[in-house]
Amino acid sequence: MAISLFSEVLPLRHASRNVVRELGFLQGRYDEADVSHSEAHALMEIESKAKITPVSQADVSQALGLDKSTTSRVIARLVEKGWVRAPKDKQDGRRSVLLLTAAGRKRLGIIHGPANSRVQEALATLSEQERGVVLAGMNLYARALRATRLQEEFRVRPIARKDNRVLAEIIDTCLAEFSPGTRRGLVNEDPEFHALYEFYRKPRSAYFVIEREQRVLGGAGVAPLKGGDAHTCEFQKMYLLTDCRGHGLGQRMLDMCLRTAKEFGYRRAYLETLTNMKRARTLYEKNGFVAISKQLGTTGHYGSEAWYVKEL
Repeated sequence: MAISLFSEVLPLRHASRNVVRELGFLQGRYDEADVSHSEAHALMEIESKAKITPVSQADVSQALGLDKSTTSRVIARLVEKGWVRAPKDKQDGRRSVLLLTAAGRKRLGIIHGPANSRVQEALATLSEQERGVVLAGMNLYARALRATRLQEEFRVRPIARKDNRVLAEIIDTCLAEFSPGTRRGLVNEDPEFHALYEFYRKPRSAYFVIEREQRVLGGAGVAPLKGGDAHTCEFQKMYLLTDCRGHGLGQRMLDMCLRTAKEFGYRRAYLETLTNMKRARTLYEKNGFVAISKQLGTTGHYGSEAWYVKEL
């Protein structure tokens, strides 16, 4: 679906600027508490995350979207001011955990008090339904912004011969997750399972891997549908490790493969999956894949349970 610059993008950017201005972020500091915005947000993240699990500097860096060196300077200032302690992790002596001190909790109280009052006063001007819309909309927008930021950490590239072994391991891992036991008739029985690079060098075929920091985390490809007509391709072997999920990367891989399929001259895409791969099926359906009642072609995947097609 195309996003309109003038009807959606520019008005949302304008609304975002207004929120930033009204909350006083352009001033650079929370005057009441005498802290910078980055210091305040770091304190808030340490406070919220420490209730669940020990917090590291890397956790704060990822949550705030700051690079490591900037986060390090922020944390150093908080430690220097006596608001945060950074003892060594008892479970892993190579890293430190971040803990709020009594002075840090007091400083947060100074931040939270006026901020909570300001938001409460603003929400009081809205109806209950409008308050729900505001909360849902801001959460959705923040989630989308975070997903696109995190996507920048990942790189998509064509498969290389060196990827064969790790991709076989990834597919095995995902099948064990979604199809435990001794289930037969799935992609791990394909003749090309341990030689994907060689298989996808064939005409009108392509496979892409996704990696972060040179670690391959998954892949997806397209190839002629075995036993199908010349105009139908099969979207094949999209398996992503848990590190990849929830960041919009499945959509990115699907877009890459379908765009490539069109360039190859295919008019229709077909895919097979398992019924309990619910997130994947939601993705396919959102992108126009329509469920069909029976398998197409002669893929040999008699263990598959759901089949979809999409006109390209």
